[in-house]
Amino acid sequence: MIKALIRAVKDGMSFLVYLCTIMRKRKGSVTLVYHSVGRVDPSKDIYRLNITPERFEEHLKIISGMKESVRITFDDGYGNNFENAFPLLVKYGCKATVFIVTDFIDGRIGPDKLCGGRLGLRPLPWEEIKIMDKSGVAFGSHTGTHPALSGLSIEALNIELSGSKNRIESSLG
Repeated sequence: MIKALIRAVKDGMSFLVYLCTIMRKRKGSVTLVYHSVGRVDPSKDIYRLNITPERFEEHLKIISGMKESVRITFDDGYGNNFENAFPLLVKYGCKATVFIVTDFIDGRIGPDKLCGGRLGLRPLPWEEIKIMDKSGVAFGSHTGTHPALSGLSIEALNIELSGSKNRIESSLG
């Protein structure tokens, strides 16, 4: 318990130092990219894509004082973005953008096609996306199927990017 508390304090301090360092070096804003906000088995999180809700809240406490300088994004469209991150974003008055993989959202591909595939996380359903959208969370395309874009032809790139964008626009109006 004490080790976990010490680690949490160290992580929080490291995050604050990181933000201050970045902000001092840059003239403008910083974008923080999150994926999963939940409780997952750390041994399965090989890319360290998950952050606990408690740690995310600590980040938001700091970020809420720098709202004009820090942008928050989420990749892939995991269900815990709604369950755990969204209520905290509302609580601290922070805006965010979620970049969704539309075929994951639509159930045409499983979580194994995403970087966090070993975590077994559910996708955000369109109903939750619509609730978040109406509350000011923005949504953007993170492709249709989450391929390595560098290996795609121009035609395939167009399908991945515009197909996903069109799906989001038709679902959210």
